[in-house]
Amino acid sequence: MAHHETKIDDYGYDQSYNHPLPYSEMFLTFFALMFLTIITVGVTTYDFGYTANLLVAMGIAFVKATLVAWYFMHLKVDAPVNGVILIASLLFVTLFISFALMDTNAYQSVLDRPSIVPTAP
Repeated sequence: MAHHETKIDDYGYDQSYNHPLPYSEMFLTFFALMFLTIITVGVTTYDFGYTANLLVAMGIAFVKATLVAWYFMHLKVDAPVNGVILIASLLFVTLFISFALMDTNAYQSVLDRPSIVPTAP
């Protein structure tokens, strides 16, 4: 029977176990993030319209943030409710930023108009 020796660090965390994810998954995640970065840069050369460009960029950012949280922040091996909460939070932040940017774009023409300067009588 294997003996499990507990090593508690100065902060009270158990440091006796190895990294919970194999290096192959870590490298695959890293290469997926690099691929998505290349896709992000490549998409900027095409003009799909302001709204479509924004949705594509925010969609890629959401996928990248989910990959980082799922693998590098160890949500994959954590309690499932934590993953659901974080993914839902990322989704709502993505939607909020997307709608805020679309709203800003809708009023940009009003903001760019020259102001009317009153003239002296």
